[in-house]
Amino acid sequence: MSQHTSEDGLLLPGLDGTNPLGFLAVLGVLRILTLQQTQQTQVKLSWQLSSGTWRPTLFGVQVPLSELGAELHAAIQRLDRSAWSIDRKLPFDATILRNSVHQALQTASFTCRHHIDLLASFGVECFVDKDGTFEKTDLCMVRAGDAAGQGMTAYGKRIIETIQPKQLQRTLEETWLNSDDQCALRWDPGEDKPYAVQWRNPSKIGALSEKGANCLALFGMVCFSVVPVKGEAQTTGFGLKAAKQSSFTWPIWNRPINLDVVKSLLTWSALQDEQPDRAELTALGIAAAYRCDRIMTSTYYANFTPARRVV
Repeated sequence: MSQHTSEDGLLLPGLDGTNPLGFLAVLGVLRILTLQQTQQTQVKLSWQLSSGTWRPTLFGVQVPLSELGAELHAAIQRLDRSAWSIDRKLPFDATILRNSVHQALQTASFTCRHHIDLLASFGVECFVDKDGTFEKTDLCMVRAGDAAGQGMTAYGKRIIETIQPKQLQRTLEETWLNSDDQCALRWDPGEDKPYAVQWRNPSKIGALSEKGANCLALFGMVCFSVVPVKGEAQTTGFGLKAAKQSSFTWPIWNRPINLDVVKSLLTWSALQDEQPDRAELTALGIAAAYRCDRIMTSTYYANFTPARRVV
């Protein structure tokens, strides 16, 4: 038994559940593996304290940790990634999203719905601004379109198409160095660094991040659908809205559960209370919950603040 394998599951020592990017990346791992599972295997996920933080443990995985990066990379190549090519910006024209969803519904099924779920995580077409674009997900934290007319969809497409197995493996196993450029989606609080504390000009290079983590997190984003609630778009996991700010809250659970149960936990309304009820969440198997704020750091960009424990 390797040092990274717990008694009953596979521990991923590079992923930190108290970091929003780390949490999204873990969901990405679970989602990718779930889409590849067979009737004989079922992938599940739980969390355990390791090296001073919450680390994920996978169950039902058929490869050792040393081969998991290559396994995930091969699985990503087999998935339908066409949604990232619909438009270079996010959000885009609501009619395009509506038509894309309609087409995706024609081929979607209970066991084959990755494409339609990804579209549901982009936003909702029933709320449209003066330019005809739809209301986008709160997880879109980069500008809609840069000087080249590119936004989150173009960035996501580039990250997914250029990711290498060794980058995924490094993310799963090692302490993140945040040394990769052209991949920051503003989900890691460490990406928010003022000019004064950087040794180079970030306006020319952009924020540095962990490419493997951002790639996996793009698949984890699919777990956070955008739905219409009381006349506005609401992104799963977000609440406590204030001027130019909202909160993102996520649970940490200590019993192995599959992706469907995870998605159910993410929608639990008590998580969005200012002070969630510990007894209620403990009864659900939730050992802790973390929250960070989504703040506007400039006119066009948002970022997550460092997380705080609320349960």
